[in-house]
Amino acid sequence: MQPSGQVQIRNETRERRTREDKSDSRRGTSFHAHFDDNLSTEFAGTGHISEAEKPGQRVLDARIEDLGVNQPDIIVSMSNLAMLYNSQPGGGGS
Repeated sequence: MQPSGQVQIRNETRERRTREDKSDSRRGTSFHAHFDDNLSTEFAGTGHISEAEKPGQRVLDARIEDLGVNQPDIIVSMSNLAMLYNSQPGGGGS
């Protein structure tokens, strides 16, 4: 008997979360990277660009250490830092 749609969705969600948890445990510093990423975003969103740089750089450093350089998360972190640098006075932004 096939599970109902809701049961199947719950099972798929549980399996996805399990895979994510295993992935996060392999990364080691992923919790801290997520926290620093959120912190950097919050600082930047409130106009505190210089304060956003340090946690943004920590995210990039941690992800490079954990994942290596050829990962999509690294590109995202680099892009976030580039946007921060671009928004600083004299950084080429508006």
